[in-house]
Amino acid sequence: MITFTINTEDKKAEKALKAILKALKLDYEIHDKKEAKTQTRPLNKKEKQIFKSLKGSLIDIKRWEKGEIEFKNAKDFLNEL
Repeated sequence: MITFTINTEDKKAEKALKAILKALKLDYEIHDKKEAKTQTRPLNKKEKQIFKSLKGSLIDIKRWEKGEIEFKNAKDFLNEL
């Protein structure tokens, strides 16, 4: 993965760069020092599925920590495969 950093205060240049990155389907983040907020593109369908799966896994881990559910040990899990 390669990271490029571009610093500009020119709004026209910013708009043009965003258009180019979007056209090339490249991920990007914008860090505005004045507003200190990050803008990112919306998640695509596959990314939403992964996010949903990870969120469900974290919920299961929290339930396990509270003793509400139990997990199989790794040995039993691998034997099932």
